[in-house]
Amino acid sequence: MAAPLLPGDRVEGKSKKLAGRRGVVLLVSKESRMRSYKVQWDSGVVESVSARSIRREVGVAAWTPPDLAQVARLEEGDACVDVADSSSDMSFSSSSSDGESGSDASRTTAVVGGGCEAQRAETERDESVYAHGRKWVHRDAVYIDPADFVPARKAALHWPPHLQLGERSFASYFYLMYPMGSLQTTIQETNKLLMERRHGVIGRGEFFRWIGIRLAMTLEPRRGPMTVYWNSSVPEGTVGTAANYGQLYGMTCRTFQNIQGALRFAPSQGPAEDPWRAVRLLIVAFNEQRKKVISPGAVLCVDECMSSWQGREEKYTHDGIPHLTKIQRKPEGVGAELKSIADGDTGILLGLDLMEGAHRQRQKAYNADFGEGTAVVLRLAQPYAGSGRTVVADSAFSSVKTLVQLNSMMGLYFMGMVKTATKEYPMAHLKSWSSVPRPRGSHTVMESRCPNGSKMYALCWNDRKPKTIISNRGTTLPGSDSVRVRHRRVATGGEIRTERYEKRIPRPYMVELFFRHFSTIDVHDHYRQGSLEMERQWLTHSWAHRIFATTLGMVIVDSYLAYQHETKSNNIVACSTVAFGEFASRLAHQLIFNDYLTGRVRRDGNVDGDMDDASVPVHSLLALGDRPRYKRLKKTPQRAQRRCKICKMKASFYCATCSDGNEDSYFALCGTMTGRTCYHQHLEASQAR
Repeated sequence: MAAPLLPGDRVEGKSKKLAGRRGVVLLVSKESRMRSYKVQWDSGVVESVSARSIRREVGVAAWTPPDLAQVARLEEGDACVDVADSSSDMSFSSSSSDGESGSDASRTTAVVGGGCEAQRAETERDESVYAHGRKWVHRDAVYIDPADFVPARKAALHWPPHLQLGERSFASYFYLMYPMGSLQTTIQETNKLLMERRHGVIGRGEFFRWIGIRLAMTLEPRRGPMTVYWNSSVPEGTVGTAANYGQLYGMTCRTFQNIQGALRFAPSQGPAEDPWRAVRLLIVAFNEQRKKVISPGAVLCVDECMSSWQGREEKYTHDGIPHLTKIQRKPEGVGAELKSIADGDTGILLGLDLMEGAHRQRQKAYNADFGEGTAVVLRLAQPYAGSGRTVVADSAFSSVKTLVQLNSMMGLYFMGMVKTATKEYPMAHLKSWSSVPRPRGSHTVMESRCPNGSKMYALCWNDRKPKTIISNRGTTLPGSDSVRVRHRRVATGGEIRTERYEKRIPRPYMVELFFRHFSTIDVHDHYRQGSLEMERQWLTHSWAHRIFATTLGMVIVDSYLAYQHETKSNNIVACSTVAFGEFASRLAHQLIFNDYLTGRVRRDGNVDGDMDDASVPVHSLLALGDRPRYKRLKKTPQRAQRRCKICKMKASFYCATCSDGNEDSYFALCGTMTGRTCYHQHLEASQAR
């Protein structure tokens, strides 16, 4: 039987995890049947390993440290470094500058011998702690917030000229937030499929009417198949009221189903190597629309959103979703994940970054240099580089690396909750501080320096569970208390009642500022997934339709938040009290009876109130019988017809874009149900022009 290892013995890894690693035993950590050892590997990493994972290195003489008493102090917590992440390479260094200079210049010394004593004395003298080579110095307080020197910013909406005419309706906010860059393609591709199936085509008016009816179905869900929404009466002997959508909203059930089945958001001939091409244009247009219509405030929030999906996956079927994310802690934890950035003032989403799978994510910007967490924040914050805004994020994105890169590359401040990404962060020291009983609400703060010389802070706030924050803005001056509503049973005069009271926990301003904006996207998700629930009500086998439902829900919530922001900014008290449910209901009604169904067509080919001046006009077919001139014929055997401009045969429809109803000038065309291709030829000729 091999003799037990002793301090000073050279060892090598025996298990798969430690294969190829060599080092020296510092001390025996546990005297029992199965020993464990404190080993310093040749790379400098110190960790505890079991006896079965290592063996004595053959052919090398044993090495004995000059003073094993100094090594023993490593086990007692008197180490020269903060071991925050034992899996990372670290060095034992001593600074040549004082605590105020914040210089990162250091020299590497041996773990044993007199060098460690000298470094420990230096650490005690300037009250500094080293985390993976980064020096952190204790600070009594932080009095100056560097972001106070950045000009104050307030969120503002930028209304295009065509939406500034007349009174702003709820639908106006929807048009402002909808990704208009994808609207033309959506209608064209949907019409192509409708024509292939010999169904009637749609224009903008019919498309937004369809969205309005879809929203109405979400707000008033009914049991049974989709046809129950079009029932004009309820079966005898049952309770309830008939929805009667056909008569109320002017669209038959078959037309609604035809549009939904043909709905497409990208050209069918898109790049085959892109598995997300079905929704790529939709996401890109969403981001571009937000850049144009909203200027965010001083704080941005980064978090993730989920598009719930429990259907097919591409690795099993040809038409499944390309990548499925599973997050157990989420209420809707299975589906497509979209990293998002929102304005901290209004809560409006500013951009989306679709998670496309590990391989495709590694090919995105910044990923190869900084890793996924930091790269996502850099991509989302890129449009606001140089603005001096503050990015707030949760632990999935927060690290010293994220703060340093936002500061040095984009001139942005950062505040984040650190949990697992602890490299260069003094997590072990802050945990040690919080392990000692302290008053709730107390805090400690440490300071380090970015490569450009600016300061960063690691703060631990002693709440029920310690909160560790990385930040380069804010102060430790007293902020507003964290107020938690609690209940307790109270006996008064023999009667037991429930008493409501407030529990107040003091916190510094840095913590207050962080938590003020921390839940911005979570609140947005509660509106979309908890109150609206469009994804739950719209059952579909198409993952592209599900992501569209998610995007549509985001647009509706953002419309409400934009409406709230403007009414509060203008001190319109009566309007600012409109609840989300009432807003969505009135929005659905305005979309169903939208202006594009009744709007006047101008000579330039656009409809009054056109939502996208830069887009090509949509050539939609409308019935001649709906025009005022021909309404008298509805109750007669005669039909409203004109000569088709293409085939010269009698036609019952006209192109809304190429006609002028005010001057009784109609560009007549044959309908798609006639079997003639006049409308298709007209579309091709219009695109050629």
